[in-house]
Amino acid sequence: MELLSFDYQINEFMMYCKSAQLRQKTMGSYEQTLRLFERWCAENFDVKTVDQVNESLIHRYINDLTERGKYSFFVNDKAKEINFPERRRDFRKPISVTTINNYIRNLRVFFNYLERDYLITRNPMRKVKQARRD
Repeated sequence: MELLSFDYQINEFMMYCKSAQLRQKTMGSYEQTLRLFERWCAENFDVKTVDQVNESLIHRYINDLTERGKYSFFVNDKAKEINFPERRRDFRKPISVTTINNYIRNLRVFFNYLERDYLITRNPMRKVKQARRD
């Protein structure tokens, strides 16, 4: 269903953020997080609509972030061709707990928005906790 597609809902959410006059940096962070999550869901589980996301999928994503490391996944393949991530010194180094918590926070804001607008009946982020700092 088009209305519940990730792409459509991310675009709607970004328009909402713009109308709420959020900072450009905040909006950029939201969009990057959501586009990465959208691609990961589609490629790994053929999940293409926001109502298909559940808590288990979120936890799998967080685990995958932790295991795969930095710059190992992209919003699109063009970014990989332009940025040459494999040349970076920190390529595939662990993603910091702070970054993972930023992703969790951004996903929570998005799914809260979807729940508030009655687009999903169950918020998959409701029980997801921030990653612990050791």
